[in-house]
Amino acid sequence: MNDTWNEVSQKEINRPKSSSKQGVKVKILISPLDVPSASRIDVGDDASEFIIEFKYLSGTEPKLTIPHEDGVTFSIGKNSGKIYKVTLTKSHFRTSDSYKIDLSEVLRVAKSEISEYGQTPRRRMPVRIGNIAAIQNVLNGQMTQPNYSFC
Repeated sequence: MNDTWNEVSQKEINRPKSSSKQGVKVKILISPLDVPSASRIDVGDDASEFIIEFKYLSGTEPKLTIPHEDGVTFSIGKNSGKIYKVTLTKSHFRTSDSYKIDLSEVLRVAKSEISEYGQTPRRRMPVRIGNIAAIQNVLNGQMTQPNYSFC
């Protein structure tokens, strides 16, 4: 397992969005507590899954594991509803007889699944729209990292 966390630039991820309503200019930011402070991407110990993890300024909390469709599992903060981990199984990416997958494909699928998760009505956990937007921004910034492949 990869023990190295990559620091997330708060300035790059949480850029203000400006809008104007009835002549009043407003700048909107995501709550700093919803923006990951670090992330890491790895292949699971048995090479059957990709794991994307996030750390936050607020530290750690108990987590709930929420299975999603298509071999995707989310680890969600029990109290905050923040996404701490996204696990994508190898079967999610099967292409012919090879499992060679580049990182940009993993990140593209993760972004899609996170977006879908954010739009799925759930009774147990509230959706943190700011957290989902921040994670999408983090994943966009990681699209340029080197490729990984399954053996």
